Amino acid sequence: MSHNPQDDFNTEQPDAIFSSILSECPELWDVVERFARELPSKIDELEQTARTGGADALQAHLTLLIEQGQKFGYPALSHEAARIEAAGADRTLDDLEYKLREMRLLADQIRAGITQEPAE
Repeated sequence: MSHNPQDDFNTEQPDAIFSSILSECPELWDVVERFARELPSKIDELEQTARTGGADALQAHLTLLIEQGQKFGYPALSHEAARIEAAGADRTLDDLEYKLREMRLLADQIRAGITQEPAE
């Protein structure tokens, strides 16, 4: 019996992820909030590119997410995008779809972080 990676996918309510830059630069709240709110559409674009675009277009989307994760204080986003990027040509469509679902869960966690105050 083969292993289905979907069996490992956690469907529980995600824990919030907070931007690491807001504690140092709270004046960036509006910019970070806009990024977090737009992140699901960025993931939609990434999924569409994975289905219909070429490897170069997918690479460009992943590179952008890596950079944006760093810029907006979400190293987990950068890490996840880099992990998908590193898989490169070795990834299967099923594996890529699973990783994109993980990326969407991460986006949900980031959005949850902008709707609540971090614990001090």
